[in-house]
Amino acid sequence: LCKVQVNLELGHNAQLREKETSEDFTHDWTVFVRGQQTDEIQHMVEKVVFHLHESYPKPKRGMTEQSNPNMHMTTTFRFTNTVGAKV
Repeated sequence: LCKVQVNLELGHNAQLREKETSEDFTHDWTVFVRGQQTDEIQHMVEKVVFHLHESYPKPKRGMTEQSNPNMHMTTTFRFTNTVGAKV
């Protein structure tokens, strides 16, 4: 049995907009997943999916969007399956 511990930082940045959008959005926000400090994660994390409301576009890497301050999102991680691989 092989045990691996991966420390990930899942976070967001949000800034209050000076002026609301026509959709009454009040904030600009960015969500991200990264390794702690300078840790590389691409050899352990194959895929990350942010499950957003259907009204948002489906970005390939990251996204910065406008929204209201109260927003819910789930995140799915798919880790690589490289048993015996050198890292």
